[in-house]
Amino acid sequence: MEAADQVDSGAIWATYEFKMRSASKSSLYRDEVARAAVKAMLVAVRRFESRLFVS
Repeated sequence: MEAADQVDSGAIWATYEFKMRSASKSSLYRDEVARAAVKAMLVAVRRFESRLFVS
């Protein structure tokens, strides 16, 4: 996470793609989106710890 002056204008530290199953939006957010968010956050933390990522 990174604070920026404008909404959605900061650097992208990590992304994670996932397959979407046929389900309601709330079900996708509870499962696939939540898992992808955790995986991306862990990648971002590793990048921050390595000091190799420069925003």
